[in-house]
Amino acid sequence: MMEMLRKINLSRAVRTMQELFPEEYNFYPRSWILPEEYQQFSAQALDPLQIYIAKEGLTRFCTEPYQEPNQKNLSHVFMHLTNYSLNVQSGNFVHSDSQSTGSKRTFSSVLHRLATRGADIKKVWSDVISLVIKTVVALLPELRVHYQADIPPGKPGPTCFQVGCCSGVRCEV
Repeated sequence: MMEMLRKINLSRAVRTMQELFPEEYNFYPRSWILPEEYQQFSAQALDPLQIYIAKEGLTRFCTEPYQEPNQKNLSHVFMHLTNYSLNVQSGNFVHSDSQSTGSKRTFSSVLHRLATRGADIKKVWSDVISLVIKTVVALLPELRVHYQADIPPGKPGPTCFQVGCCSGVRCEV
């Protein structure tokens, strides 16, 4: 039973279901099983640049209401930083088993909450995509330098990077 919990076996099982039921299993990101699928994996590269954005993720919230930084509040880390490791120490941190409440929530629950307050979710997504693209484009020269330093020409290696999340998006929820 524990064997099915290994990532490689889970990936194979979900991929099989994706082939049978593509609409129901469209949530699972494209994955490669290495080394056996190295050739398909190697086809991805920085040139041409390809950016994939997940539609779900976790959002973290400050535990103090945001105020524009100034000399008096600059040291209020619970107001300006969303780091879980910091905010979990705040007396205002809300632990929750729900994915739609608390100081840490799913992105979809935040979008739903914004929609109920009249936000244009298509515009929000457009802004998120624009932010991600601009961030990756800003990182591209540095990514190329690191890629070329870590993987010299002719040496096989990964050609994909996970840049991570975009922090610093501020919205009132």
